[in-house]
Amino acid sequence: TAAGVANAASYVAGKVSPGEIIVIFGKDFGPATLAGLQLTSGMVATETGETRVLFDGVAGPMVYASNGQVSCVVPYEAAGKVSTQIVVEYKKLKGAIAVVPVVEAVPGLFSLDSSGKGPGAFLNEDGTLNTAANPLERGRIAIFYGTGEGRTTPAGVNGLPATTTFPKPVLPVTVTIGGKNAEVLYAGAAPYMVAGVIQ
Repeated sequence: TAAGVANAASYVAGKVSPGEIIVIFGKDFGPATLAGLQLTSGMVATETGETRVLFDGVAGPMVYASNGQVSCVVPYEAAGKVSTQIVVEYKKLKGAIAVVPVVEAVPGLFSLDSSGKGPGAFLNEDGTLNTAANPLERGRIAIFYGTGEGRTTPAGVNGLPATTTFPKPVLPVTVTIGGKNAEVLYAGAAPYMVAGVIQ
């Protein structure tokens, strides 16, 4: 159901945006052993562990698949639609259709423990992990990773890792820290990550 479709970073459920990395919870699909992301001709494959996810018939790039839980990227073809019909396919058998609303963006930041809560998976400007024991001083640069930014310019390409082109969100990006506006120095594709990961 739509309630089992969530942003892979924040776990906000029930809606998707183009290029968003999502997680789908359900039953009777996915391999017993986790199957991870695979590259085919330099692109993230649309099948892993004999599992695919279709959005109005278009297969999304697969991040992983396991029994009862899969993660994939919503195809950019979802842009401009009111809703999308999502179907999980396992071993060529299709499950029930989940109709999920499509919105412009569902921004979420990745957390350290992948729960969508608690400390963020943020880096300090020297590349070290930001923690209570390794804080960042005021005026320094912090690096956040997220997903759900929606359409990009240039247009996002399903499954393309960011190596030479780094698309930026069409929608404006703002950051507040402790309720105060922070200066955004860069908001766009995360280098070497699949299209749909924003840095």
